[in-house]
Amino acid sequence: MSSPVHCLIASSKGGVGKSTTALGLAAVFARAGRRVLLVDCDVSSRSLEMFSGTDDKALFHLGDLILGRCTPEQALLVPFPELPDLHFCPAPTRLEEAQVLEKFPGGYPEAVAYGCSLLLSDAYDVVLWDTGSGYEIPRALAPLSK
Repeated sequence: MSSPVHCLIASSKGGVGKSTTALGLAAVFARAGRRVLLVDCDVSSRSLEMFSGTDDKALFHLGDLILGRCTPEQALLVPFPELPDLHFCPAPTRLEEAQVLEKFPGGYPEAVAYGCSLLLSDAYDVVLWDTGSGYEIPRALAPLSK
């Protein structure tokens, strides 16, 4: 299998439809038979969980993966039974700043990029990174795209 296509959904402004676009693209790719990884990288507004109806289903999230509390496989959900090839990693409910800064001197952007790198696998055809407003996390994620 070839390397996955990476899509970084980013904008410096909030409320412009990044999460809606990310979920829509993920569903379209999955319906087309692609294996999709969708990651909510917005540590301040976890809207993808609400949009996908998984806000009460996640046992683990990206923050747990970042801090070593779960494996990449445990951090993933299949939000829609009719789309079994769409795998979703929810954003952290909160990231404990002291723990993050102890492990990642670059702060949240470095921590999120690390967690996302653990999720990467050639098993996926498409990887979608949904980011929050601002430019720090998208800038940290950009090098993950091959």
